[in-house]
Amino acid sequence: MSEHTPLPWFQGKNHPCRVITHDSNVAYCCLPVDEGSESDIERANAEFIARACNCHDELRAACVEALFWLDCTSPGEEDCAMKLAAAIVKAESKVASCP
Repeated sequence: MSEHTPLPWFQGKNHPCRVITHDSNVAYCCLPVDEGSESDIERANAEFIARACNCHDELRAACVEALFWLDCTSPGEEDCAMKLAAAIVKAESKVASCP
């Protein structure tokens, strides 16, 4: 599997429905022909994608470390450990393709 485009990613300043790097486009959250008439949701999607991708590795690592240190002896810790484990699995899983 190929590596993704290096981080950080940004929301385009002049084209707010694009997710970009310093020198390339990563994704369009609208059709390129519609640029200039982006909806609020398309701009919000681009911002969300950039923000989520930029912190993905750090959040996954923090979940792994927190799970390691939980000893599940206090009330609620077992439920927290299950949620952390599920989040780690989701972060490391392959994304399903559209049918």
